[in-house]
Amino acid sequence: MSGSPLVKEIRKVTDLKQKRQEERSREVAVRKEQVVAAAVDCFREKGIEASTISMIALRAGVGDATVYRYFDKKENLAVECGIFIWKRITAHFEELCDEEEYHCLSGIGQVEALMTRALAIFAEEQKDFRFLYEFDRYLLSHHIERDRLADYEASVNGSRRFLCGAIEKGREDGSITAQAATLELYDTLTQAIFGFMQKLAGAGDLLEGDTRVNADRKAQLLTELLLIGLGRKA
Repeated sequence: MSGSPLVKEIRKVTDLKQKRQEERSREVAVRKEQVVAAAVDCFREKGIEASTISMIALRAGVGDATVYRYFDKKENLAVECGIFIWKRITAHFEELCDEEEYHCLSGIGQVEALMTRALAIFAEEQKDFRFLYEFDRYLLSHHIERDRLADYEASVNGSRRFLCGAIEKGREDGSITAQAATLELYDTLTQAIFGFMQKLAGAGDLLEGDTRVNADRKAQLLTELLLIGLGRKA
């Protein structure tokens, strides 16, 4: 019975339906990625508030209805863009931590390497940090509930395993002597570095004193001070 022509035909139809469903799912995923990439470009160039769904749809090469099919509100699209950018930042750290030389470093050496990579990201992608600066304010002004931001928060913490691993290694090899819990150090370091970078990129030079030291140098000095606080002279 299992090898009868009817059974074979049923299996053939089922396999064909499954294949078509998989193809449609891939097409949807690709089109959704196109919309997110287009939105990131628009938000980076024009700002979140100034960017319209029509602008994003035009950039993505789709109709407005397609954008709304995937994201019923611009708020949800903005959150997806935030996730996209933080994943892109995390990818830089993953690349660093895959290097053999990284694993030969002391704990404080690994923290320094991660901070140095963060400086390089900031120098190359200040528009990403400008978006993140605006995005935080967008979330507050639109009163977006915290429970809608679980995936976004997970993407923000994409570097946690790398930095916490480096801190723990530093405790073991004695290169990190700061008297604080690992997560306390992680939260303080990441919020200090990334929060400062977002402000530098987003707030601009409002006062004369803001122009005395350029943004890249300020970020570098901050990382050196943080390293001193962990137990090493920069």
